[in-house]
Amino acid sequence: MSTANKRTAGNRPASPPTKPRSSDMIKGGGNQSLARGLEILSQLARDEEGVGVRDLARQLNLSPSITHRLVKTLAEFGFLEQDEATQRYRIGHRAFEVGNTYLRHNSLETVAPPIVRALAQEHQLNAFIGVMRGRHIVYTMVFASSAPVAVMSSPGTRAPLHTMAQGKAILADQPDDAILELLGPEPYPKLTETTITRGADFLKDVAECRKRGYATGDGEFVPGVFNIAAAIRDRSGAAVAALSGSLPRHLHRRSDTPKIAKSIVEAAQRISRALGAP
Repeated sequence: MSTANKRTAGNRPASPPTKPRSSDMIKGGGNQSLARGLEILSQLARDEEGVGVRDLARQLNLSPSITHRLVKTLAEFGFLEQDEATQRYRIGHRAFEVGNTYLRHNSLETVAPPIVRALAQEHQLNAFIGVMRGRHIVYTMVFASSAPVAVMSSPGTRAPLHTMAQGKAILADQPDDAILELLGPEPYPKLTETTITRGADFLKDVAECRKRGYATGDGEFVPGVFNIAAAIRDRSGAAVAALSGSLPRHLHRRSDTPKIAKSIVEAAQRISRALGAP
């Protein structure tokens, strides 16, 4: 007899373990109905096709009657809406308004500066945030280091994708054939002695980025400058920008790369979370 068919004392079937609910763990003074309503919103936010009351009750380990009352209240206030054809519920316009308010106050321009400024000062880096525009990376923010030797650039600086660690970090989510199509015909323009001019070499660096979680560049855009970059993601999880740190090559030891990269990756992740990334 299988384990699933064994019976407990009293000849009753063994009950499956119940899933803990946040509403069961609220501290003194918390409101259980409110906690359950927030659980419902969180659950529906993860399901684009909508969920019926019975399925929702089962997912949250609530009774159908309690779930129905909560869902009805949320729908009356516009936080949920029901599809008349399927009778399923999905997120409503009021929930979107609340989320949109969060995003207005948590844009890249508002959340990134304190995080990146601290990174630049801690590691004596020149830090940059860049976005992809066509076949170029465009710097939108620049944070100069207080180190004796600074790598000077300004917001609005444009650089070809194939010359930038930021380009590798942003493109790492894309399939190789899409990357090659975006970069255009070979050979790519050679700006320095170490500029990558072949797609196969660029893809090799991108593969390393996928494995490590960060990209590097060694004087490919500006001679003698070493770069480390990590992707910044939006609420959909897509790479929408990249954070990079630069320092003069002669001041950088290869053995220091993992430590600096860890800080850059963590900073990029903090920015991403503030933007709503999963």
